Amino acid sequence: MVGAEDVDIFLVEDSKFFRTVIKKQLEEELGFRVTCAANYTDAREILNKRGDEFFLALIDRKLPDGPNGEIVDFVIKKSVPAVVFSAEFNE
Repeated sequence: MVGAEDVDIFLVEDSKFFRTVIKKQLEEELGFRVTCAANYTDAREILNKRGDEFFLALIDRKLPDGPNGEIVDFVIKKSVPAVVFSAEFNE
């Protein structure tokens, strides 16, 4: 049986405030292990090395060095299930 402490979550968020809050909640409230990246470049590097370790990725769609959602395609390419955050509102 797998416990929460055995679950690795990959969090990609460029806002230090939101990254810190989300990471803290996932670790302290739910007991998950969380690996963070603040930009597309770092996220790619981490996924290339450890992509098969992650149960889920929580990703910000718009990053400073990947403003068009490039991270979404890369996470999908690595076969990591993902939840995508966006501050953009449109029809």
